Amino acid sequence: MRNILAAFGGLASAILIFMLFEFTSSAVYPTPPGFDYNDPEAMQKYVEALPIGALMLVLAGYITGSFVCGFVLAKIARNEKKILPLIAGTILTLAGFANVMNIKHSLWFSVLVLVVFIPFVLLGYK
Repeated sequence: MRNILAAFGGLASAILIFMLFEFTSSAVYPTPPGFDYNDPEAMQKYVEALPIGALMLVLAGYITGSFVCGFVLAKIARNEKKILPLIAGTILTLAGFANVMNIKHSLWFSVLVLVVFIPFVLLGYK
């Protein structure tokens, strides 16, 4: 039961940090007035026009959140095996994959999104 709580706590902490960094990026690089978040075409154009700083801020959030996820797992779980951080990192990677498939990003960003989660969850766990 403690390992399940650790997994939920780790993933929740990662998501909160992701959101914090994404909200910060949105504050620094705001959408145009009257922007419709439900319009996929408008969202795609917005993402394509984002400067590299906005994407780097989001990527920094992914890295930080993944690290904190691993750290929380290590503090709560009663398991020395690396299965929990691997599962959490895989879940985060799948969510990142869904994100880059839903909203097309630049190739460099898409590749980095797919490779940062598992290593940084493991690093935080260690």
